[in-house]
Amino acid sequence: MRYLTIAIAATVLAPVSVARATPAAQKPPAVSDAKLQQALALARLSDPEDVTVEVTLANFKAGLLNGLSKGGGAITLEAKRPGIVSKMIAGAQPIIVADVHRRIPTLWNRTAQIYARELSSDQIAGLTSFFQSTVGRKLLERSVPAIDLPTGVEDPAPPKQVELNGADMAELQKFAATDPGKVLDRVGPMVDKARDSWAEESDPEFDKALMDNLAKIMNELASERSPDKK
Repeated sequence: MRYLTIAIAATVLAPVSVARATPAAQKPPAVSDAKLQQALALARLSDPEDVTVEVTLANFKAGLLNGLSKGGGAITLEAKRPGIVSKMIAGAQPIIVADVHRRIPTLWNRTAQIYARELSSDQIAGLTSFFQSTVGRKLLERSVPAIDLPTGVEDPAPPKQVELNGADMAELQKFAATDPGKVLDRVGPMVDKARDSWAEESDPEFDKALMDNLAKIMNELASERSPDKK
């Protein structure tokens, strides 16, 4: 999931600034357990499980469509086997939910380390309040990538449609000028990198479950009579 400051930048802010790397010779200061727990609470808010599931599912849809394009495309496959793409997505959904549920504590721990190291307790508290707000939650939900399925293909797991109104935009502009808003911009690329790394990590068990599901659907459809056969 791309970091939230990118979503803000796309609407009301300037582009995200590049984070300054900590010199290799500089040892990070020790972080207290209390501050780490505070940062972990923020990590849970900034990467809620339900939104992470939606992002992962959207990425799966994009990868599926890309893979099908090498074999003639989803439309061609749908013409031969109506409903097959929807079945693939629906079959993957519980696998993705289970995988995110199992692995997301690792993501929370990694991002919490960044928050605790880079931010003060007051800044963590400020960001926590923001992500607990209505507009903060909306911004999280809007971070789910939009995937355009081919015409005629029904999405069995469409993401929630969230719109930012004028009051939301004004609130985002106000937040951007605060200290928490500015530090969010600063730590964004660091958390983004941790998030992307987590999402791209190889998991043989997860990959096998997805492939087994797709194979099952293909085998079931292959055993049925083709629509053009009498």
